Amino acid sequence: MQAFTEAIRPVAEQIARTAQALAASPIWQDLADFANSPEGRAYIEAVECGEIEPDPPSCHCWCQVSHKPQQGICEHAAVHKLVRVSPTVGQVNIPVCGPCRDAQMAEAR
Repeated sequence: MQAFTEAIRPVAEQIARTAQALAASPIWQDLADFANSPEGRAYIEAVECGEIEPDPPSCHCWCQVSHKPQQGICEHAAVHKLVRVSPTVGQVNIPVCGPCRDAQMAEAR
């Protein structure tokens, strides 16, 4: 256990230094100031209550492989999920936009 502790110590120290640098950065401070402001608190509450819809996730289609003949059709905002089975991790849901899904479905036929 002592050998493990000694081996992991440099990693833990680097993580601590990185966290301190992040906490001291002006960008982080601006974010914290906004989150603690009345406007920031109202925004956070609205998101948590579902009053503000989150942005759709990005399309994760690998267009160059998935639908090579139809390049440039991606809308970049995912509205569907394709289910794939990976031999290493099992079932995987891949968020895709409508045109990418349609192109992949057409090629699968």
